[in-house]
Amino acid sequence: MPKRLKDYRDEDKARAYKDRHRAANYEKGDFNYNKGEKYTEEERDMILSHLIPDRVLARLLGRSVRLMHARRCIWKARGINVTFH
Repeated sequence: MPKRLKDYRDEDKARAYKDRHRAANYEKGDFNYNKGEKYTEEERDMILSHLIPDRVLARLLGRSVRLMHARRCIWKARGINVTFH
């Protein structure tokens, strides 16, 4: 299958295929045990430093991969940096 949407003959079918696979990928990393709890400084630094893969980190922290991606983007946009090195 082509990797880009514009290379598909049927764009709606291609978008549905892409959405299905994206959802399946995120479901594999959904370890959201600590839902609704605020992030600690250590958790935030681990997510921002990105030293280990997100799926491993999600399992370790009890968070979902999708949520970690969203938080990382928000924190970077706000200019929040890693506090340890």
